[in-house]
Amino acid sequence: MTNEELDEARGNEAYELWCRDQPDGTKGYAPVQVAIRAARLARENWTPPEPVVDPDVLAFREWGAADCEADGWTAGATLHRQGHFDISEGAAAFLAGARMAREQEQERARELVELAKKWARFDSEATPAINRHLGGA
Repeated sequence: MTNEELDEARGNEAYELWCRDQPDGTKGYAPVQVAIRAARLARENWTPPEPVVDPDVLAFREWGAADCEADGWTAGATLHRQGHFDISEGAAAFLAGARMAREQEQERARELVELAKKWARFDSEATPAINRHLGGA
């Protein structure tokens, strides 16, 4: 028996067990396909990928948790760390401020990089590696 045949057999068995548990004897095609896919995922040891959380959201959670702990609300700190307030107005304001600060910092850094590029081009002592790193020839 191939893996695909085994998946189908398991899917059909799961479907039959499901139909027996339905009070009205409901049958349909979709549950078989779902069961077959579930069997395949189990056979392949599939696991869901780890969720990727924006670092700014993680910073908001810690900021909110610290604020709750300062007020003695430990349950609120736990809720913050679990992400229960991620779609609140406070979160939106925090994220907007964090992104605005990052953009301002990048603008300031851009000016320093431009200045460093000018110095590196005119400095005869600068090594070629520094020039390449700064975008020069």
